[in-house]
Amino acid sequence: MRGIDICFTKWRCQTYDLCGVLTCEGTLHCNLYLMPIHAVIAESAKVAVAQVDIFPANGEDLAW
Repeated sequence: MRGIDICFTKWRCQTYDLCGVLTCEGTLHCNLYLMPIHAVIAESAKVAVAQVDIFPANGEDLAW
């Protein structure tokens, strides 16, 4: 069995594994929750991962 629980608050996002252990915590920047994660991706997976070198200040948009 795989899966996680995701909890959102006004300014944070937290993920928990199936045992209820906090695995990652992110913060809200504009309308995007940024999370410091390392993803191991299978070749068959279709995933988009972005690395941002400079985070915008609150109220600013991310420049793509």
